[in-house]
Amino acid sequence: MTEGFERALALAREAAGDGVISLAGADVARQGLEAGAVDEIQLSLAPVLLGGGVRLLDEIGPVTLEQVRVIEGDGVAHVRYRLVTPA
Repeated sequence: MTEGFERALALAREAAGDGVISLAGADVARQGLEAGAVDEIQLSLAPVLLGGGVRLLDEIGPVTLEQVRVIEGDGVAHVRYRLVTPA
């Protein structure tokens, strides 16, 4: 049994000090958005349809994103956005 997202975030902040904390996976990232702990979102887009899983921005409400950068690769695009309007 875990102690929840808030405890995990507190431990990550303690371990990172002044460093960056990354959240991976749609469910964890959504919890970070809901907690107001997300400054930027990086999406890696590839032409693969998985057919299931957790949708990142479902039930979050209106969020305004500002595109920061795009890196194109062979069959993938990495897009970084700054969160302008918090969830």
